[in-house]
Amino acid sequence: MISLLWLTIGIVSALTANDVLNKTSYIIAMTSDNNNYVYYIVKSVVNGIETNTLYQTSIQNEGKYFIELAQGVGNELYYSVAHHSIFYTKCDSICSLYSFDSNMKEYQVTKDIDISLPVVIKEHLYFISPIFFGMTVQDSLDLQNKLVNRKQTSHHVFTQTPFGEGSSYITTNDDGTPQYKHLISSTITVDENGKINIGKYTDISNEVGNVISYDISDDETIIVFEGKSTAPASDKKNYLKSSIYTISVGSDQATCISCNYPGNQIEPKATKTGKYIIFMRTTNIIEKNPAKYFVLYDLEDGSYKADVTLNEFTTEKYLISKHNNEETISIFVINNRREALAIRKAIYSFELKTWNIEEVIVEGAVEMMAEVPCHDESSCLFITQSFQYQPSEIYYCDESMKLTKLTKLNDYTSYNLQKPILINPMGSLNDRIQSLLYLPSNNEKAPILLVVHDEEEGTVIDGFNKIMNPYVYTNEGYAVIMINSHVSKGFGERMRIKGSNDINIIIEDIKAVINELEKYPVDTSKIAVVGVFGASKIVTALLDAKLPIVLAAVHAPILSIRSQYYTDAKYTLEYTFEGADYDNSYWYNHNDAMKNVASYSVPTLISYGDLDFVVDKSQPISLFQALQRRGIKSRLLRFPYSTNVLTKNEDIKVFYEQYLRWFNENMKN
Repeated sequence: MISLLWLTIGIVSALTANDVLNKTSYIIAMTSDNNNYVYYIVKSVVNGIETNTLYQTSIQNEGKYFIELAQGVGNELYYSVAHHSIFYTKCDSICSLYSFDSNMKEYQVTKDIDISLPVVIKEHLYFISPIFFGMTVQDSLDLQNKLVNRKQTSHHVFTQTPFGEGSSYITTNDDGTPQYKHLISSTITVDENGKINIGKYTDISNEVGNVISYDISDDETIIVFEGKSTAPASDKKNYLKSSIYTISVGSDQATCISCNYPGNQIEPKATKTGKYIIFMRTTNIIEKNPAKYFVLYDLEDGSYKADVTLNEFTTEKYLISKHNNEETISIFVINNRREALAIRKAIYSFELKTWNIEEVIVEGAVEMMAEVPCHDESSCLFITQSFQYQPSEIYYCDESMKLTKLTKLNDYTSYNLQKPILINPMGSLNDRIQSLLYLPSNNEKAPILLVVHDEEEGTVIDGFNKIMNPYVYTNEGYAVIMINSHVSKGFGERMRIKGSNDINIIIEDIKAVINELEKYPVDTSKIAVVGVFGASKIVTALLDAKLPIVLAAVHAPILSIRSQYYTDAKYTLEYTFEGADYDNSYWYNHNDAMKNVASYSVPTLISYGDLDFVVDKSQPISLFQALQRRGIKSRLLRFPYSTNVLTKNEDIKVFYEQYLRWFNENMKN
């Protein structure tokens, strides 16, 4: 009876892939109003079907009560102060905009055009939608319908390198004219029931290229947006270059305010009255000093008031405070800090002409934030925060930075998940690196899964992971070490580029971590290196057994960097290696794993998605064939309908099953 009881407890407390995928709720969008209400979308599995649900709660009731507003929604969420209404998308073949009328009855706002990033002000609706370049909105929609009706899915025509989105190339017509994301506006009217009626659609960015992001001032006078150039790859100065444009509300004539400014200008935001524009500047492929800078631009006199880097680490997202005066400007920044996604507050004083930077939150991973007024009319925040041992929940952050938990979407206390151990040995570049170690519940020496990534991926952070959750593997008796080498975003742009130039820097970091593991209850004679979603070239560089690894598993590996250069242009290596393969072949050859194929000796599981346009599928297949020809144990796992990153729960479940089977077959003997 006692044995049966312990078995039952073990089953209850063991975290499985099914728990992560089907029993966990994830917050995927969040916004707020000026009354301390927060609106959020939760992705969960209901009756075996993954669905998104829209909720509302507030700080007044401390999250004890919440209202379900709508089911089956998309991923887009916006609150209109002008109309005191929440707007969201529902997606079938396209994503349409929905809202509630004055009786809180749901209605459809748009029907015939794909919507993303909607903003609804007093007399206009703005959003981003793909439009065939050079066409009017209506002509583009007519052509799209024509192509859909004849079911043209067998081919695309390209006349220049397209903008890959990491999954597939953009749609074109039969002449090769591409679709780019444009900023669309429409005048609106409101009927007696509070329903918004849409007028004619107008493309206000037709001559700009690809619109990535935009913002509108609180007084609804100025729109500022980021437009990405459509220049061909031969024009290195302008290729993929982003610039900042402004346009008056109701107008269709945009003005570039940064086309002659160095680097790429991204993620613009307007202050309350639109007097100032804040944007980030990043260096481009022809600059040698990589960094991100915040730029403060005075729209009235056309001058740049401040240009300063705030990223000791890498800036992820930011918002401008709109609950204080414009004598100072406050910016809340999500900063990638190696083992955490923290928030920093940067305040610019016009009188002192200086920035003051404060650390606000340092624990866990802050995934989203939304601003609300504090009692003193300064800025407070709603944040979505997670830990590796706890999925994300919404917290209210008051003026004293005290956190109040508002949601209880998941309870992981029954799983008894241990917090990770922070390991920071001295690595390469005379700098310490940081890694997170997860140990199984037993105290026996466990085989090790060493999870690595390269510059295509971000920092391993203390945040809940759906695709590579370490506790699924510790449940099987493995120790998991997630390493942040010097290519990680959390070490800052300058350090990241230094590490990316030379694969040996990453290898030295991995050696340092392996040596440090001798201090812990793990079996360093059984180490499997695992590369998941961003370890494209690092794992292949380790297969010649120069490290004490006995097994490998990697998703979407790159066998040859030189061959990979000639794939999706958005992900070329020009930025890292300071030029094209034919311009600067030294670093391409130095880091090309293909030159070591004759020395490969590590059994390897390889997985990939057929619809991956980031890593061409010839790369994982070539690696598999190279191992097969040398008689090295290898296995190829193909996902026919997946892109570079697995998104479907059924694919992720198979991924867990096959990776665990591979580890168990080869490391538990």
